Amino acid sequence: MLMRGLWFYNSPIQTVNVWRQDGMKTGRVKRQTGFSVLELLAGIAMVGTLITVALPAYDGYEERMQLVEVQKDFGIIEMRIQRYFVSYGEYPPSLEVVGMDKDDPWGNPYRYMNMSSKTGNGKVRKKHGNVPVNNDFDLYSAGPDGDSRSPMNSVHSRDDIVRADGGDFVGWATEYCAKDGVKC
Repeated sequence: MLMRGLWFYNSPIQTVNVWRQDGMKTGRVKRQTGFSVLELLAGIAMVGTLITVALPAYDGYEERMQLVEVQKDFGIIEMRIQRYFVSYGEYPPSLEVVGMDKDDPWGNPYRYMNMSSKTGNGKVRKKHGNVPVNNDFDLYSAGPDGDSRSPMNSVHSRDDIVRADGGDFVGWATEYCAKDGVKC
């Protein structure tokens, strides 16, 4: 046979002693141990099927966890910005002033724009018709690609995570556009 020399086909032979109920030895039985080629192929097929089902679920999980991390960071940043506003009567010129110049889960800095003074490292985010999505300050992550444009229906802004409507919405830019019935 072609596969006779392979380890899984020509597995070691195990000798087993067989005993009667009265304790007398009746003989020896040889049985072969190991897996057949068919059993190995079935096992490989099952593992492949499990991987095929599990990988997309894991990718979705990882994406959801990154969104949750950004939402948590936005909550903390927004709280510090509001504290600054209460103390000084204006929004901070940058995130560094409130000690929140940190990076998003993809290693890009969070973007911030003070709407009244037009200061910060971000751009004014706009929805369809060039209408700003916030009137106090803009806060967003440029998303996995690290690229962003001012209109949220831009191809480069689809993966951004945005704070919009004065903080009432925090999520993917595509979901915000869809909320208004606009295709991103």
